[in-house]
Amino acid sequence: MTRTLDWEGYVRLACDEIRLAGASSPQVTRRMKAALEDLKTVAPPERQAALDRQLSLLAASVRRAYDEERDVDAALAVDQQGIGSGEDLVVDGPGAPVEAVTEDRS
Repeated sequence: MTRTLDWEGYVRLACDEIRLAGASSPQVTRRMKAALEDLKTVAPPERQAALDRQLSLLAASVRRAYDEERDVDAALAVDQQGIGSGEDLVVDGPGAPVEAVTEDRS
């Protein structure tokens, strides 16, 4: 008999240890939340619960790791890169940061 994992088992395998070890690292939590939310956009309804569980556990872990609500919000801002480029920092339109202009030296 060969033991195999079901969907929830794979999700837990992929997330549990990273979540537990990385809860105090905003780069980890931002990227993990982004990955889980991205998976939710393609996962069928019967697979959503495992992803929702991980999102809930991630939020709880981050809340235990930080005292300040602003730090919690920053650590849970969805960020595909994990480096602080999430929606909490990026602005579009008027008031948007000016992009650096590189000089063409050709």
